[in-house]
Amino acid sequence: MDEEEVDELFLGEEVTEGTPSEESEEGQQEIIPKALTKQEACSYLGLLGKPANALGIEVAYLQIKVNDKMLTDISIIPSFPHVMFVDVSRNVLNEEALSVLKDLKYLVKLEANENICATCKLPSFPFLQVLTLNKNKIELIDGLDSPVLECLELSYNRATQLKNIAPPNFQNLKILDLHGNYLETTAGIECPTIERLYLAENKIVKVEGLESLEKLQILHLRNNPIDNLSGFSRSMTSLTYINLRNCQIYNIKEVKKLTVLSQLDTLILWENPVVSSLGDEHRIQALSYVSTLKRINKEPVQQEEVEAAEEIKKQRESMEAEEAAAEELSEYEGEHELGADTEIEEIDDD
Repeated sequence: MDEEEVDELFLGEEVTEGTPSEESEEGQQEIIPKALTKQEACSYLGLLGKPANALGIEVAYLQIKVNDKMLTDISIIPSFPHVMFVDVSRNVLNEEALSVLKDLKYLVKLEANENICATCKLPSFPFLQVLTLNKNKIELIDGLDSPVLECLELSYNRATQLKNIAPPNFQNLKILDLHGNYLETTAGIECPTIERLYLAENKIVKVEGLESLEKLQILHLRNNPIDNLSGFSRSMTSLTYINLRNCQIYNIKEVKKLTVLSQLDTLILWENPVVSSLGDEHRIQALSYVSTLKRINKEPVQQEEVEAAEEIKKQRESMEAEEAAAEELSEYEGEHELGADTEIEEIDDD
């Protein structure tokens, strides 16, 4: 996904109040046990292809997709041993019901969005690369052990805590999507292989604990009550894109804290108080602090903005130098006066 596609997903979308996980438990229908039969399963098979490690078998169905069937039991699926891609979204499956898929030796992708999983505690799948559990009922993100997993989506759950998002549980994770939860901090994400991190629409008040994310390229923090930009580190040498839309940044000087990010070229500040107070001037002010920026919000940085930012930077540096010199002089004069007073006291004593 390139930057333009990212914008389509996270910059142009309408902001909705709350999250799907806030829906009331009242009025929900009683869960009626319903198992997928083998005859039904056969009708949902698809994607003919070469199965993994299947001697003598040239072609087999590699995918099963069973959505919107109110299923509580999918234990029949492992009877199709060559299936590598499973989509059982929009059913009534919990983590125990999903655990039967451990018998699919070559499972590569599991989509189980809009079910009723309360935890992430699933078996370790040796070849699983993509796992999506969006819009379940997960409160604590812990218990996953998927060494080769590359993409993990847990958006719109009820998570307030993160644990063990780090090796050895995850050794190859590149995309982590946790937007639409109730996280108050970024701490707990310590997987150095992550390249894209989506944390929009949480309750995050500060950035912290991301020092180990040396390969992180894209960071989404949109719609969080963040009011300062401390917590970024010089070790984050790959970070090029930060989305802070609709946060609580009041002071443009907070942007100065992003100078530690040597590769930052895109910064989204729309709908922050600082934009309302400064108008378009916020672009030039931001650029005067972070000269590596090539795009602010959705518009590319213009040459005249670069020149204006350089002038502001020179003026600021000149003013800071004068203030520092004045402070140094004041300290010197204070010490000199103190020394003179001491000499007078010594003469009086004599």
